[in-house]
Amino acid sequence: MDLKCAAIDHGICFFPNEKIAPCTKIDYSYHKDQTELFNHEQHPWDDLNKIIAETNQLPSVCRACIDDEHYNIPSYRQGFNLLNDNNTGWKFLDIRQSNVCNLACRMCDSRFSNTWGKIVNQDNVTTSIDIKSNLLELDLSNLIEIYFAGGEPMLNLEHWKLLEKLIAQGNSKDITLRYSTNLTTLKYKNTHIFDLWKHFKQVCLSLSIDGIGPVNDNVRSRSKWSTVESNLNELIDSKLPNLNLTMVCTVSILNVWFLNEIIDFSASKKISISFVPIEGPDFLSCSVVPTDLKPQLLSIIKKTQSNNNVNQTIRAQLNKIEDQIVRNYNESLFIHTIAHILLLDKLNNENMFDLLPIKDITTKLILTNGHN
Repeated sequence: MDLKCAAIDHGICFFPNEKIAPCTKIDYSYHKDQTELFNHEQHPWDDLNKIIAETNQLPSVCRACIDDEHYNIPSYRQGFNLLNDNNTGWKFLDIRQSNVCNLACRMCDSRFSNTWGKIVNQDNVTTSIDIKSNLLELDLSNLIEIYFAGGEPMLNLEHWKLLEKLIAQGNSKDITLRYSTNLTTLKYKNTHIFDLWKHFKQVCLSLSIDGIGPVNDNVRSRSKWSTVESNLNELIDSKLPNLNLTMVCTVSILNVWFLNEIIDFSASKKISISFVPIEGPDFLSCSVVPTDLKPQLLSIIKKTQSNNNVNQTIRAQLNKIEDQIVRNYNESLFIHTIAHILLLDKLNNENMFDLLPIKDITTKLILTNGHN
């Protein structure tokens, strides 16, 4: 098995805490200081290649790709390798150096959303690192791709400035842009993103949509489905020849009940969809499902797997989610799940609890704990 990873050889991910890594999927424990970029004695990720060479295995910090490949789900590593060419140097940038975001998604926190920071009255809620000086010192002549995330990249001033700079330099036509966006806006002040995107080789959007209608509005708090759908229709109607759209649904105990709806919606828009099991917090994972609810939820997963719009890749992703439900190794956290749902419902004047089929099991848990 070829264990090479183009991200380890050619990638940099910038985080809002001034840390860097070869990609966003690698474990937090591996993040390094930005000064490592300018260590002329060695490549910043040489230690990872050393582990691969000595053990003939991917490093343990690459667990996300190891797991995906175990379930035959296309991994980040495989994706980078497909894009790689024979040139040397830095080819892949992942820019998520700002936590500026207009949403307070239930599975997020203040590290990735300054709106969350404001809700919990956190000091210095906005983290936005100036990386222009680092980018100026790096040789980006062989750049293939830039990935923008956040925060919300459409609200990140650095994102807009960088696109304008690349267009002015004349190399934008050779660069692919990738985004993870909540689709709440396509403009920054008086500039529409279409005016910039048309200068790039390709623009690939991962549209973070975790439900349809009220499910979206409750899971992704402060999002309005009418705005999201309107912006989606604008993207579809734009007919930009270099634009590719994929819906990406982060699957948690909050929305796993409604996957059929989102599959049918993506099919109606003729957009591909990908399901990504939530990586944290654990109490929102599908693995918290109580044993009494497992048959109902597994039945929903089986129905979803038989949907005519489900392809082999989606089926593999659903198998991974099904495995979490079957094993329900975090069942003991479900009481925490309920508390979290009810707290945010009250805090945000929402009704996530009423959308979920958990009222009976909640009553049972409260009565059981009350007698103990």
